[in-house]
Amino acid sequence: MVGVMLDGRALYGRNEDTGTQPTDLDACGGHTGSVPAYADFGIDPDTSVYHYHVQLKPPYLLGCFGPVESVAECKTLYASGTRKCDASTENVQLGESYSLDYDLFCPCFDGYEVPEHAGTTYTATTTTDTSDAPSSGFSLGLAAAAAIAAVAA
Repeated sequence: MVGVMLDGRALYGRNEDTGTQPTDLDACGGHTGSVPAYADFGIDPDTSVYHYHVQLKPPYLLGCFGPVESVAECKTLYASGTRKCDASTENVQLGESYSLDYDLFCPCFDGYEVPEHAGTTYTATTTTDTSDAPSSGFSLGLAAAAAIAAVAA
């Protein structure tokens, strides 16, 4: 377990306890499945719970608090005001030959496949606005996670 998110659900590394990466993550970056027992968090052995996974593609950690059934359902959670899904995108350059088009205010993801070669522009959605974030390196953390994912891919 990497940590517990603000919704009380656990964030695990990239792999399941079987050593394989999950293939059924929802638009928030989570799914329901068995997890290792953690008595300190009230998780018994052989328990099936909703949890998040670290990923090599957006949302990298988690995009929103799940579970959600689809990207469309996720986007309904972010459909009002000026900061909503599909309102604004920005191209973010991550190295000489790698960039992402980010939907600035939308944390919903569709599980797209990131090609294994450089020199391609990939499209993703994520939240990059950090104006309300504390000055604790939050935006640097997002950039670092994206850069690590780009190098590891």
